[in-house]
Amino acid sequence: MKAFCFYFLETCLDQIKFMSELLDLDNLAQRINGYIDLRAQGLLTGDTQLKEESKYILTEVMLRG
Repeated sequence: MKAFCFYFLETCLDQIKFMSELLDLDNLAQRINGYIDLRAQGLLTGDTQLKEESKYILTEVMLRG
């Protein structure tokens, strides 16, 4: 039982580290702004057009849920 608990906690810590690096919350707003800027300029395509102002809404939704 002790070995399983140790394994489980190590796996949890590994996943926390992985997701923290993947999301990179400190730079998330910059990445969203860059994405919206590229979409607004027509450099990235998508199903719908995004206005430049949508970066504020998307940032709030991503950071606050």
